[in-house]
Amino acid sequence: MIVLGAGPISTEISQAFSRLGTEVTVIQRSGQILGKEDNDMADAVMQNLAAEGVNYYLNTAILSVKDLWRRTEVTIKSKDGKTGAIRAETILIALGGSQI
Repeated sequence: MIVLGAGPISTEISQAFSRLGTEVTVIQRSGQILGKEDNDMADAVMQNLAAEGVNYYLNTAILSVKDLWRRTEVTIKSKDGKTGAIRAETILIALGGSQI
């Protein structure tokens, strides 16, 4: 599962699906999950979820999303200009209004 956004709801859903055995990748435009929270607390939450298997791409822009029938491909670009693609069976879009 690919999760676009890392606010409170998407973080909670990421944790739940990861604990249920789903491979979860979170893509976040800014450099921190839970952007309205204290940086130290957000980092601690991210480290715990990463230890549980959630993968994070921070400071990452979404260039495109393609439906490949049974899979979805998200093309991303990191802050340093590197591009890549991530594929998953499903995608959750949980972007705040300022990111759309």
